[in-house]
Amino acid sequence: MVTTDKVNTRESSFELIRILAQFFIVFYHIFLFFIYPTTDEPFHKAIWLPLHIGVILFVLISGYFCIKPSIKGFIKLIGMMVVLYLPLGVANYLIMGGGKRELASFALIVSATPFWFMRTYVFLYLFSPVINLYLRNSTLIKRFYIILVLGFISHYVGTIGMDPSLLDGKNLVTFLFLYVIGNTLHHYEAIWKKIPSYWYGIVFICVNIVLVVIFSLFTGRIVDAIYERLFFRYCSFGLLVSSLLFFMWIGGISFKSRFINYIAKSSLAIYMIHGAGLIFFNIIGPISLYLLRLSSNEFQLFILIFLLTVIIVTCCIIIDKLLNPIWDIINNLGERLQKSVLSLNLFGEPLNSVK
Repeated sequence: MVTTDKVNTRESSFELIRILAQFFIVFYHIFLFFIYPTTDEPFHKAIWLPLHIGVILFVLISGYFCIKPSIKGFIKLIGMMVVLYLPLGVANYLIMGGGKRELASFALIVSATPFWFMRTYVFLYLFSPVINLYLRNSTLIKRFYIILVLGFISHYVGTIGMDPSLLDGKNLVTFLFLYVIGNTLHHYEAIWKKIPSYWYGIVFICVNIVLVVIFSLFTGRIVDAIYERLFFRYCSFGLLVSSLLFFMWIGGISFKSRFINYIAKSSLAIYMIHGAGLIFFNIIGPISLYLLRLSSNEFQLFILIFLLTVIIVTCCIIIDKLLNPIWDIINNLGERLQKSVLSLNLFGEPLNSVK
């Protein structure tokens, strides 16, 4: 994850990927939770495929630049979860009602958070010093070995073997696998960047058009099994290939933009704000279903949901920017805590020196 704010050190193409990743996640969630369950149209499920790459893109970027772990960074990550989850979660509990189990979950901000991605990303953040040490001076053989091992566990045992603990790819093993791939893409970027980036884009678009058409026209148990195992789950080979094509397409375009860099800082906030139950199921859901009833054809529905997604993402960014004073307080708290801990020399060297 890029942590510096200087435009001359931030690659805006990858910041754009972070924004697009969150846009895809919001768009996908609307079709997943509201549109498809209402219509049961195969196309409304098939369209998930090109949109489901958002999480993978985000982890690939983290590996590409390497997470720079620090006490300050960890406090900021947990602080965002507390600020963006607790108030909305408690409000949803008070308005909609809930059991004692849900009420107790508010005290377990990491383990009981409804945002599985944030929980798993925290695990990745904590483990990053270890994987960074391994990757720092790894040879090609060592990289190939760890990719092979993690890929076997995540993408073979998880998808083909259908191991219950690995089945959906929402786990640390899959995130480590993606992280190592992202880092390896950075290490050997001179090779894949020899191919003009638009070729990756052409292949990505063509492959996803074919997949959407196929899974819109053909249904059944066998087709659904192929869809789930090979192209949909986070530990599926087809979704990985699609994500890599998109990553190398946009990542291969070199440009700098202060605006893109500024907006991309809100990427995690977009994920957490839009996904809060109070907002997602009580605001976004009814609006999505209204737009569905309003639409006279698929094209009109797609455009309306697209515009709704733009509005949602924009609102989340505005909310995040309005919370900047709170983020400053959390950053200052994390910085003071980091200085206090490091002054005790418990670790021998700062965590963020392990790259």
